Amino acid sequence: MLSMGLSFKVCQEILENLKATESWLFQPSVLEGQMKRFMLLLDLKRRCLVSFESGLALETINQGLPVVAFWSDRIHQRLRDNLSSFATAGDRIV
Repeated sequence: MLSMGLSFKVCQEILENLKATESWLFQPSVLEGQMKRFMLLLDLKRRCLVSFESGLALETINQGLPVVAFWSDRIHQRLRDNLSSFATAGDRIV
């Protein structure tokens, strides 16, 4: 989300929301059937994290508002990769 240009504060709020509503995403192992597609709808007044619906995404984009789509399997893989790289880096420091 940072790479999409969102501020650290906004990203932090979104991650807190994900932890509260989709805590399974932060577990070490997730079953493929649990994976979901999400989209973040942004406007000046609110940020909504909802299940991905192509019709709603297109409607939102047609209104000139941004939509950030992401899939939980990719998020989970990046979290695992980051944790693994931190663990590896920590081993090298010691």
